[in-house]
Amino acid sequence: GSLFMLHILDIPYFDNDLIRQYQLKKIKKSHGIETIIVGDSSAGHALDAQLFGILSNQKTMNLALSASFGFGGSLNMIRRALQKNQIKNVIIMHTLLQWHQPFQLQGYFETLEGLPDLQIKHPFLPRKLSEEYVNYLINPKEAWWFFSHGKGDWGETAEIDTQSDYFVQKDKTFSKDDRRKMANIEMTAIPETIHEEQKIIFSIIDEFCLQNKLN
Repeated sequence: GSLFMLHILDIPYFDNDLIRQYQLKKIKKSHGIETIIVGDSSAGHALDAQLFGILSNQKTMNLALSASFGFGGSLNMIRRALQKNQIKNVIIMHTLLQWHQPFQLQGYFETLEGLPDLQIKHPFLPRKLSEEYVNYLINPKEAWWFFSHGKGDWGETAEIDTQSDYFVQKDKTFSKDDRRKMANIEMTAIPETIHEEQKIIFSIIDEFCLQNKLN
Protein backbone atom coordinates (compact mmCIF):
# COMPACT_ATOMS: atom_id res chain seq x y z
CA GLY A 1 0.00 0.00 0.00
CA SER A 2 2.75 2.47 0.91
CA LEU A 3 4.61 1.76 -2.34
CA PHE A 4 1.44 2.46 -4.30
CA MET A 5 1.00 5.75 -2.42
CA LEU A 6 4.48 6.82 -3.52
CA HIS A 7 3.34 6.44 -7.11
CA ILE A 8 0.25 8.53 -6.34
CA LEU A 9 2.40 11.27 -4.77
CA ASP A 10 4.60 11.27 -7.89
CA ILE A 11 7.55 12.99 -6.24
CA PRO A 12 10.13 14.11 -8.83
CA TYR A 13 13.20 12.19 -7.64
CA PHE A 14 15.02 12.42 -10.94
CA ASP A 15 15.28 14.66 -13.99
CA ASN A 16 13.09 12.13 -15.81
CA ASP A 17 10.24 12.78 -13.39
CA LEU A 18 10.61 16.53 -13.82
CA ILE A 19 10.44 16.52 -17.62
CA ARG A 20 7.57 14.01 -17.62
CA GLN A 21 5.49 16.16 -15.28
CA TYR A 22 6.33 19.29 -17.26
CA GLN A 23 5.26 17.78 -20.59
CA LEU A 24 2.08 16.21 -19.18
CA LYS A 25 1.00 19.58 -17.78
CA LYS A 26 1.47 21.09 -21.24
CA ILE A 27 -0.82 18.45 -22.73
CA LYS A 28 -3.53 19.12 -20.16
CA LYS A 29 -3.50 22.83 -20.99
CA SER A 30 -3.22 22.34 -24.74
CA HIS A 31 -5.83 22.91 -27.42
CA GLY A 32 -5.79 23.28 -31.18
CA ILE A 33 -2.43 21.53 -31.55
CA GLU A 34 -1.88 20.10 -35.03
CA THR A 35 1.72 18.89 -34.86
CA ILE A 36 3.57 17.30 -31.96
CA ILE A 37 7.22 16.45 -31.49
CA VAL A 38 8.10 13.41 -29.38
CA GLY A 39 11.40 11.76 -28.57
CA ASP A 40 14.35 12.29 -26.26
CA SER A 41 16.73 15.15 -25.51
CA SER A 42 17.85 15.29 -29.15
CA ALA A 43 14.33 16.50 -29.98
CA GLY A 44 14.01 18.57 -26.83
CA HIS A 45 17.16 20.58 -27.47
CA ALA A 46 17.22 20.66 -31.27
CA LEU A 47 13.64 21.33 -32.35
CA ASP A 48 11.94 24.65 -31.67
CA ALA A 49 8.19 24.02 -31.65
CA GLN A 50 7.31 27.70 -31.88
CA LEU A 51 9.55 28.28 -34.90
CA PHE A 52 8.39 25.05 -36.52
CA GLY A 53 4.80 26.17 -36.04
CA ILE A 54 5.49 29.50 -37.72
CA LEU A 55 7.25 27.88 -40.68
CA SER A 56 4.63 25.16 -41.13
CA ASN A 57 1.64 27.36 -40.29
CA GLN A 58 0.49 24.66 -37.86
CA LYS A 59 0.29 24.97 -34.10
CA THR A 60 3.11 22.78 -32.77
CA MET A 61 3.99 21.40 -29.35
CA ASN A 62 7.25 19.75 -28.30
CA LEU A 63 6.62 16.83 -25.92
CA ALA A 64 10.14 15.40 -25.88
CA LEU A 65 11.07 13.41 -22.78
CA SER A 66 14.46 11.75 -22.29
CA ALA A 67 16.18 8.62 -23.58
CA SER A 68 15.09 6.66 -20.49
CA PHE A 69 11.47 6.66 -21.68
CA GLY A 70 12.29 5.13 -25.05
CA PHE A 71 9.80 4.63 -27.84
CA GLY A 72 7.20 3.40 -25.35
CA GLY A 73 7.18 6.80 -23.69
CA SER A 74 6.90 8.52 -27.07
CA LEU A 75 3.96 6.29 -27.98
CA ASN A 76 2.08 7.27 -24.83
CA MET A 77 2.78 10.97 -25.35
CA ILE A 78 1.22 10.68 -28.80
CA ARG A 79 -1.81 8.93 -27.31
CA ARG A 80 -2.18 11.57 -24.60
CA ALA A 81 -1.91 14.46 -27.04
CA LEU A 82 -4.65 12.88 -29.15
CA GLN A 83 -7.00 12.93 -26.17
CA LYS A 84 -6.86 16.73 -26.09
CA ASN A 85 -6.18 17.74 -29.68
CA GLN A 86 -6.91 16.81 -33.28
CA ILE A 87 -3.33 15.96 -34.14
CA LYS A 88 -2.38 15.77 -37.81
CA ASN A 89 1.38 15.29 -37.72
CA VAL A 90 3.86 13.53 -35.44
CA ILE A 91 7.61 14.14 -35.53
CA ILE A 92 9.58 11.38 -33.80
CA MET A 93 13.22 12.07 -32.99
CA HIS A 94 15.43 9.76 -30.92
CA THR A 95 19.19 9.40 -30.82
CA LEU A 96 20.67 6.54 -32.83
CA LEU A 97 21.76 4.88 -29.60
CA GLN A 98 18.11 4.34 -28.68
CA TRP A 99 17.87 1.64 -31.34
CA HIS A 100 20.42 -0.48 -29.46
CA GLN A 101 18.37 -0.57 -26.25
CA PRO A 102 15.76 -3.13 -25.22
CA PHE A 103 12.18 -1.94 -24.77
CA GLN A 104 12.01 0.30 -21.67
CA LEU A 105 9.04 -0.97 -19.67
CA GLN A 106 9.66 1.67 -16.98
CA GLY A 107 9.37 4.47 -19.53
CA TYR A 108 6.15 3.02 -20.92
CA PHE A 109 4.59 2.67 -17.47
CA GLU A 110 5.72 6.11 -16.28
CA THR A 111 3.62 7.67 -19.05
CA LEU A 112 0.74 5.18 -19.01
CA GLU A 113 -1.45 6.51 -16.16
CA GLY A 114 -4.94 7.38 -17.35
CA LEU A 115 -4.51 5.64 -20.69
CA PRO A 116 -6.04 2.31 -21.71
CA ASP A 117 -3.49 -0.50 -21.77
CA LEU A 118 -2.79 -1.52 -25.34
CA GLN A 119 -2.35 -5.13 -24.17
CA ILE A 120 0.84 -5.37 -26.16
CA LYS A 121 1.95 -8.99 -26.31
CA HIS A 122 5.19 -9.75 -28.09
CA PRO A 123 8.05 -12.25 -27.69
CA PHE A 124 10.15 -9.83 -25.62
CA LEU A 125 7.43 -9.61 -22.94
CA PRO A 126 6.99 -12.71 -20.77
CA ARG A 127 3.54 -11.52 -19.67
CA LYS A 128 0.91 -8.99 -20.67
CA LEU A 129 1.75 -5.41 -19.87
CA SER A 130 -1.15 -5.27 -17.41
CA GLU A 131 0.58 -7.93 -15.31
CA GLU A 132 3.97 -6.25 -15.62
CA TYR A 133 2.33 -2.99 -14.53
CA VAL A 134 1.44 -4.52 -11.16
CA ASN A 135 5.12 -5.34 -10.58
CA TYR A 136 5.99 -1.78 -11.51
CA LEU A 137 3.51 -0.38 -8.96
CA ILE A 138 4.93 -2.44 -6.09
CA ASN A 139 8.60 -2.04 -7.00
CA PRO A 140 10.51 -1.99 -3.65
CA LYS A 141 13.12 0.32 -5.19
CA GLU A 142 10.50 3.07 -5.03
CA ALA A 143 10.89 3.22 -1.25
CA TRP A 144 14.68 3.41 -1.53
CA TRP A 145 14.40 6.22 -4.09
CA PHE A 146 12.00 8.06 -1.75
CA PHE A 147 14.31 7.92 1.28
CA SER A 148 17.42 8.70 -0.79
CA HIS A 149 15.63 11.73 -2.20
CA GLY A 150 14.63 12.84 1.30
CA LYS A 151 18.25 12.60 2.46
CA GLY A 152 19.37 14.67 -0.51
CA ASP A 153 21.51 11.89 -1.98
CA TRP A 154 20.44 12.72 -5.53
CA GLY A 155 21.52 16.34 -5.41
CA GLU A 156 19.67 18.98 -7.38
CA THR A 157 17.41 18.05 -10.26
CA ALA A 158 17.92 19.66 -13.64
CA GLU A 159 16.31 23.00 -14.39
CA ILE A 160 13.71 23.48 -17.11
CA ASP A 161 14.02 26.61 -19.20
CA THR A 162 10.48 27.69 -20.14
CA GLN A 163 11.85 29.84 -22.96
CA SER A 164 13.53 26.92 -24.72
CA ASP A 165 10.76 24.65 -23.43
CA TYR A 166 13.15 21.95 -22.22
CA PHE A 167 16.01 21.32 -19.81
CA VAL A 168 18.64 24.00 -19.59
CA GLN A 169 21.43 22.83 -21.87
CA LYS A 170 24.71 23.09 -20.01
CA ASP A 171 27.94 23.99 -21.71
CA LYS A 172 30.15 20.94 -22.14
CA THR A 173 33.59 20.70 -23.61
CA PHE A 174 35.00 17.47 -25.02
CA SER A 175 38.53 16.50 -25.83
CA LYS A 176 39.38 15.17 -29.27
CA ASP A 177 39.39 11.63 -27.84
CA ASP A 178 35.94 12.13 -26.31
CA ARG A 179 34.51 13.43 -29.59
CA ARG A 180 36.09 10.53 -31.46
CA LYS A 181 34.59 7.98 -29.06
CA MET A 182 31.15 9.57 -29.34
CA ALA A 183 31.36 9.59 -33.13
CA ASN A 184 32.37 5.92 -33.16
CA ILE A 185 29.44 4.99 -30.92
CA GLU A 186 26.98 6.84 -33.15
CA MET A 187 28.42 5.26 -36.29
CA THR A 188 27.84 1.76 -34.91
CA ALA A 189 24.06 2.39 -34.86
CA ILE A 190 23.50 0.83 -38.28
CA PRO A 191 20.40 -1.20 -39.25
CA GLU A 192 22.16 -4.54 -38.62
CA THR A 193 22.55 -3.67 -34.94
CA ILE A 194 19.03 -2.44 -34.20
CA HIS A 195 17.54 -4.25 -31.21
CA GLU A 196 14.63 -6.51 -32.15
CA GLU A 197 12.48 -5.11 -29.35
CA GLN A 198 12.85 -1.60 -30.75
CA LYS A 199 11.75 -2.78 -34.17
CA ILE A 200 8.62 -4.21 -32.59
CA ILE A 201 7.66 -1.17 -30.52
CA PHE A 202 8.35 1.18 -33.43
CA SER A 203 6.08 -0.93 -35.64
CA ILE A 204 3.39 -0.49 -32.98
CA ILE A 205 3.84 3.29 -33.14
CA ASP A 206 3.65 3.13 -36.93
CA GLU A 207 0.45 1.09 -36.80
CA PHE A 208 -1.09 3.42 -34.22
CA CYS A 209 -0.34 6.48 -36.37
CA LEU A 210 -1.83 4.81 -39.43
CA GLN A 211 -5.00 3.88 -37.53
CA ASN A 212 -5.39 7.47 -36.34
CA LYS A 213 -4.46 9.01 -39.71
CA LEU A 214 -1.37 10.73 -38.36
CA ASN A 215 1.34 11.81 -40.76
